[in-house]
Amino acid sequence: MAGSIVNNIAARSYKYIAPTPPSNLIDSTTFTIDFAARKFISVGLDPADQFNVVAHIITPSRYVSLPVDFMRRIFSLMGNILSFILEKPAKYKRNIYLETDCTRVSSMVYRGENVLVIEETNQDGCRVLLNRADLITLQYLEWAIFELMVRKSSFVRPTVMQQFNEMCDYFKNNFKRVENVEEMAITIKNIHDDLISSHISKNSWNFVSQLKLFATTQLAEQCIMKIEPEVYNENLLILTQSLTLSFAAIDGRAVEQNDGPTFFDHQSPQTALPIPSYSPMSPPNYLSISPPMSQRKRNAGSNPYVAMHMSLKFSNTSANSNTSLLSAFHRQHTQFVIGINNFI
Repeated sequence: MAGSIVNNIAARSYKYIAPTPPSNLIDSTTFTIDFAARKFISVGLDPADQFNVVAHIITPSRYVSLPVDFMRRIFSLMGNILSFILEKPAKYKRNIYLETDCTRVSSMVYRGENVLVIEETNQDGCRVLLNRADLITLQYLEWAIFELMVRKSSFVRPTVMQQFNEMCDYFKNNFKRVENVEEMAITIKNIHDDLISSHISKNSWNFVSQLKLFATTQLAEQCIMKIEPEVYNENLLILTQSLTLSFAAIDGRAVEQNDGPTFFDHQSPQTALPIPSYSPMSPPNYLSISPPMSQRKRNAGSNPYVAMHMSLKFSNTSANSNTSLLSAFHRQHTQFVIGINNFI
């Protein structure tokens, strides 16, 4: 009986589920809020948030990530917050000071004292509790924190973005055969920092090592996004060139093997034969086979075919003049038979 009660109590006990660890910050600066309680605030550039400046308030088991604008709004309400924190604790009393789509700032009573609760509503487990001593320390650090945020936003972030883009261009140009983000991330980790630094512009601030360690995923994704359009354009260019060669226009300089005789090809103006002029009442003489009488007597004893002089003159006509060509062929055949009979 006693064992079953103990088991039920153990089953109902609270189980802590740790939230997703915060992302590592580029050019991070850390301030100590309470060393004994392991509470710190870190300010830096978040690679997962387009390298914007954020502040991470970290406790032994949880954390919250706050942008610059939200930190300003919290410090603007610090007077009202401290006035409530310094009051005598009252049970079941909770005030909400600030709330956005992803973050909420409220107060509550915890372990007999008033505390400030900062939580992220879009992520489970991301919240911190700050007591009176923690808030007073934050108020002392207000100007130092904002000075640091302004410097990182105005000077550090443009340099980091420039080196990030230069690193992406280097990886894109030298590792085009990588097909996915995982392979590109492994490739980036295996490249020496000095080799990468030699391919970016010189600057007094070098963030190559931090970008390689803390922004590997972002580098790999950006490289793959740049490589894919280039590969698509190259394949499209190759396909277009092959189609152009297969269906090349025939203009007298290029002839496809399945186009038939070259007689029907269109000739360029430079090589076109002159078109003979003739009257509709007197069609052109396509065949002349009756030699002069003197030549016929001179060649009477020779081969009769030598005495015959055949000439066929074709005009530069198009494919729709097949009827004229057929009539010329019939006239040629008839006159050839008449010439043979006259010779005999």
